[in-house]
Amino acid sequence: MGVMIVAALFAVGVAVAPSSASAAACSITMTLRVGSTGAEVMCLQSLVGASADGKFGPMTAAAVKAFQTSKGLAADGVVGAMTRAALMGSAPVGQLPAGCQVGWMFNPATGASCVAGTPDAPSNGALEGGAGSITVSAKSTYTNEDVVAGDEDAKVLAFEVEADDDSDVEVTSVKVELAQTAAGNSDRVEDYMDSVSIFMGSDKIGEADAEDFTENNDIYTKTISVDNAIVRAGETEVFSVAITAASNLDSGDIDDDAFGVDVLNVRFEDADGVVTTEDTDGDTLDRTFDFDDLSTSGDLELKLTEGSENPDAQVVEVDDTTDTDVTMLEFKLKAEGSEMLIDSLLLSATATGVDDTWADMVSDVSLEMDGDELDSVSAYYDGTDDDAGDLFFNDLDLTIGEGDTVTFTVVAKIRDTAATTGATVFDNGDSFAVSFPSSYLDDVTGTDQTDVEDENGDVVVAGNRTGSVTGEAQTFYSTGIAVDFVSVDADPFTVDGTNNDRVELVMNFKVTAFGGDAYIPSVITVKSAGTGSAGTAPTAAEGVGLHLQSSDAQLAVGKGIAILTSSADEEAYTPTGTDATDDAYTSLFKVNDGSSETFTAKVNVDNSIATAGDLDGAQVRAILTGVTFSSGTNVITTAGTLVYTSNLQDDFKTPYATIAD
Repeated sequence: MGVMIVAALFAVGVAVAPSSASAAACSITMTLRVGSTGAEVMCLQSLVGASADGKFGPMTAAAVKAFQTSKGLAADGVVGAMTRAALMGSAPVGQLPAGCQVGWMFNPATGASCVAGTPDAPSNGALEGGAGSITVSAKSTYTNEDVVAGDEDAKVLAFEVEADDDSDVEVTSVKVELAQTAAGNSDRVEDYMDSVSIFMGSDKIGEADAEDFTENNDIYTKTISVDNAIVRAGETEVFSVAITAASNLDSGDIDDDAFGVDVLNVRFEDADGVVTTEDTDGDTLDRTFDFDDLSTSGDLELKLTEGSENPDAQVVEVDDTTDTDVTMLEFKLKAEGSEMLIDSLLLSATATGVDDTWADMVSDVSLEMDGDELDSVSAYYDGTDDDAGDLFFNDLDLTIGEGDTVTFTVVAKIRDTAATTGATVFDNGDSFAVSFPSSYLDDVTGTDQTDVEDENGDVVVAGNRTGSVTGEAQTFYSTGIAVDFVSVDADPFTVDGTNNDRVELVMNFKVTAFGGDAYIPSVITVKSAGTGSAGTAPTAAEGVGLHLQSSDAQLAVGKGIAILTSSADEEAYTPTGTDATDDAYTSLFKVNDGSSETFTAKVNVDNSIATAGDLDGAQVRAILTGVTFSSGTNVITTAGTLVYTSNLQDDFKTPYATIAD
């Protein structure tokens, strides 16, 4: 039993400091051995001079054996009742410690305990009764279990021990048999497991190393000693056999394995002190179990998801003389079933609007985690001379803990709009996008691809990688506009119940100018119509563009009559030059640099064109497809005019309205 040693005030009236053995304000109440953990292990380590980390390992075992030798005890490295008594300062059974008198709690000279030694009894009480017996029976709790590489104490077999009504019993050992039954695989148990443990309920009561099992004709057996395993008279306790699997299982050996496990006998002691071995061989206790590596266990997954701050398609203001950092993508990786080592990641990049590789637009792309750069690249991984290429981030050496999620961002350093690489100049309106497609996450065939390993050093294969994240295009301007959604409306109007019934679709949006004044033509064009939502952006000659979507395939472009109004000042426009676009406009709306103005696009769709009733009952809505603008000058030419399209067709849509029957 454990004894708490503390300093005390004695009858002689003197407070005496405890001895070194009793100075520790701790106790040991249970049997400790290699594999034990916790506060009592730390207490033990402090008493035997081992590093007090709370884990009973080889160094602690060596220190315990040295202590046992010094006390004349069996040096087995197991802290049982006798070793606990020696450690905690107890005297032999029925004897007072030296220097103590009857009635003293502590020796006034040394501070040591004056408690007489107590009988060696299980920590949960002495056995009561007389001659006893047990009944051992199988339980179906564990059948054909899968043991994954690196699993600790995976239970594979369970059985019950029932004590008869005449006596308590203490189980002292369990003999376990193991055998590999699959032909062609290794028969050596130590190739598959590190140790075998015995549990009573949820408490581990015994353990043996796999290498200590005895082999006979490829069958391995070991009698495993157990402690504190008392079954009271007339009661039943559940015992189980558990496996701690090797972390480096050979995938060839576990491909079709089937291990057999059996309990051959259970040894116990009754209250009369009689030790009996209960033979259980052939009592249907045997079970089979399989070994899996993490990749085939079904529990392993590297999950790729979109980050909460992954940017939408948008216009980004960049500098015309210095580079600008722009977040292109945010994604998350979650490790499930194992911690994972990320060594390299392969992503996809696409540029639009440049004549050469995206090096004309981007000087550097970096992969970051929590604001820290992990790696950066400045050229295509595949080296091709086109607008699409791979971003290869290598030598990351990053560990994601099991169950943890890590958020990454991809940041591009966008060149100034006056920068030149080779023969190509990066222009206002060019765009760049970065994505992490599922095919790249799964691509593990090459040596320089996405490289992820589980905690056992095995490759996390394609079947255990899920998800994809698409990055939307970021469009860059040093001078330009941003377009923001304000509101929409859709109203039906019944005019005569025949040809002139109509719907009115209204969209309000805000335009903000940056880097210079912006000029937007007062023209609005219904560019396209159809049953689908994808529309056509306007050209520089067509001003603001709309798409009409309807359930009725007869809807044509000509059925929409649209007007554009604005809170901005309207300026008359006098065409100049010979450009074909010049004659398209008579006035322009001016948005001052740094200011915002509201625009209203309104379109009426009716039955007045073509045959009567051809759109009766049709649902119609409008979608904004583009905003033509000129920045810094009111000269509208094909060469100098840009069309804003970023994310309009995804977000700028009116509700549906129904034309009357």
